Amino acid sequence: MTVLLSQTFYLGANARVQLVRFALCLALGLAAGVIALLYLRKARPAERALTDFFATVCIGALFAVCLEFFLDGKFELYGFAAFVAGVLPIPLTTRKIMSKRTKVKDAQRKTDDNIPEDKN
Repeated sequence: MTVLLSQTFYLGANARVQLVRFALCLALGLAAGVIALLYLRKARPAERALTDFFATVCIGALFAVCLEFFLDGKFELYGFAAFVAGVLPIPLTTRKIMSKRTKVKDAQRKTDDNIPEDKN
């Protein structure tokens, strides 16, 4: 009876394999997140277009590697979610840190400009 049930209700999902694939896609996403820092680069428009194009191609290639090698050539939603979850945090936290630094510097400049100088 158990043999019949296991053959009838086999879902085809091995949780350990999916966990390993998720972790590998997340790791590759973190590597792509480092490349995504190129989007935050300040440059002239032509240089910016080239770096944005280069970053997009690299991130796309890393996702293709993730699909081909880790997900056996099939698009899986959990693999995509893991890759995106790896890509997003690095540029977002970097942008937040950079904006806080500029706010602190601007506030410091304001206080430095408002201090009257001694004319002794």
